Parts: sequence; structure tokens; C-alpha cells
Amino acid sequence: MDVEISIKLLLKTLVKHLWWIIIITVLVAILVALYTTYFITPVYSATTTARIMISDMNSTAQGNLTTTINILSTYATSVLSDDTLKTASEMIDDPLYTPEYLREIVTVSFDQGSIILYITAFSTNAENAAIIANTIRDAAAYCNTDLAELTLINEAKAPLAPYSPSMIKNVLLATMVAFVLSYALFLVVDIYNDKITTEDDLAAVLDLPVIGAIPLLESLSVEKKTKSEGK
Repeated sequence: MDVEISIKLLLKTLVKHLWWIIIITVLVAILVALYTTYFITPVYSATTTARIMISDMNSTAQGNLTTTINILSTYATSVLSDDTLKTASEMIDDPLYTPEYLREIVTVSFDQGSIILYITAFSTNAENAAIIANTIRDAAAYCNTDLAELTLINEAKAPLAPYSPSMIKNVLLATMVAFVLSYALFLVVDIYNDKITTEDDLAAVLDLPVIGAIPLLESLSVEKKTKSEGK
């Protein structure tokens, strides 16, 4: 079956089923919002920043960008080393936070231009995220004095809002997907619907203009029959 999809058909389908499309889209958005709120565990992130002070390098080495980047990279890697994480685990003093577990929930990055180290911790508890990030920083400063010294810039603080999930992103994505899919569904139904219910349907099938229409006289026939039976 060859079907020609025209702009007229697209607009007709949209107008014809607009209310149903809106209702379906709103319902899906509400369901996604409820699911995000009550069934997805929020994850919080907290970041502490510190400046890496390269104290044991001479002025020539400090001016060498490649050398500086290598030292920053080495220090960033050492933050997640076994020694540093073991020290941090002992400082936290909680059997849950083993070195292996800390390695999974902590990320480390650095800004080579400003020589700033970023330590970010993730947790389902906002306070714990901040505590873990600060503890990792302190453990790194204690265990890696031979590489460089850390100068604190910002303490990690308990975040007010979760890092994930994002209610706005989830609802917006669900709204767009629900609108597109519901519209596509109605479009497919209209395309493969062979019933002729309007003059436009007839004209589209025959490719000829409609010059007249015969009204349905069933109600008139019923009325005459009722009158004749009443006599």
C-alpha cells in the first residue's frame, strides 16, 4: 500500500488528535515526575579544591609546562592510590568506606593553568559526600608530601540539591518523547485507516472533487414509520 504523507495530513492528524496527545503527554510527564521523586535514590556530590604547591622544583622546572603537567597528573593519580585511600578509610572510621569503595565514589581532576586540584565525592547522603571529599584531600596532603604540598582553597560543603537525578531533565525528556510517540501513533492509525467518514476522505481516495452529498435519511424513515404505526 503506497501512502503519501503530506503536510496537510500531518497537520490534520495533529489537530484531530491534539487533545489526546496533550493528555497522554501530561500523564507521562506526571508519572515520570512521581517515579523520579519516589523511586530513584538521589545522589549528591561535593567538591573540595586545593592548590598544588610544587616546593621542591627549581625555577627552571617550574617554568616548564610539560614538567608541571606531569607532576600534576602524578599527584592527581596518587590521590586515589592505595596508601591515600587506606589512610582516608581509617580517618573516616566506617567499615562501609573501604579503599575499594572510596575509589568508586571519588573523582580527581586538576586545572593545569592554575595548578588547582578538584576532589569530588558522590554519596546518597549530602553530609557524607562533603565529609568524604574533605577527608580524601586531607589524606592526600598527609601521604604525598614528597610530591607537593596542598594549600586549601575551598572546603567541600553539603550540597542543597542532588547531583542526580535531575527532575527538570527527566520531565522535559519524557514530555518530548511522549508527545512525539503519541503523535506518531495517531499518524500511523490515520494513514492506515481505510474508512471514509468525510468528504475530504472521499476526495483523497478518488482524487476527484466532491460536487454533492446525499444526506442520511434514516431518522426521517424511522419518524414516518412511527407515525404510521400510531394511526
